Amino acid sequence: MKNLSKKLILTCVLIACFSGLLYAGNWANKLPIGSIVCEKKDHLNQIMDALVDKDNRAYNYLFTSSKCVKTKLPFEITVIDAGLWSNRANIRIYLGKRAFEMWTFTKNVRIK
Repeated sequence: MKNLSKKLILTCVLIACFSGLLYAGNWANKLPIGSIVCEKKDHLNQIMDALVDKDNRAYNYLFTSSKCVKTKLPFEITVIDAGLWSNRANIRIYLGKRAFEMWTFTKNVRIK
């Protein structure tokens, strides 16, 4: 019986922890200056590959073709989806009355 109680308590604690990670408002509401944002998840993946491979041509292409940009202002955002095990986040950036869905790295939207 004690073993069952310990397992039940551990399960409840784990559920509470993971619920907190996903829903407790631990996401920022502003995107920091200098954050990389891309119009598609695939473009963000390409940026990551270019950074890892130190491929300056691919990196520059994604910025010069306007597929990705670095923010120059701290934009207001809503985090749409940021997977628990992913380092990419789907966000909505607000510019006045307009909104744009973009992708960024989760480190840009986590509250530190």
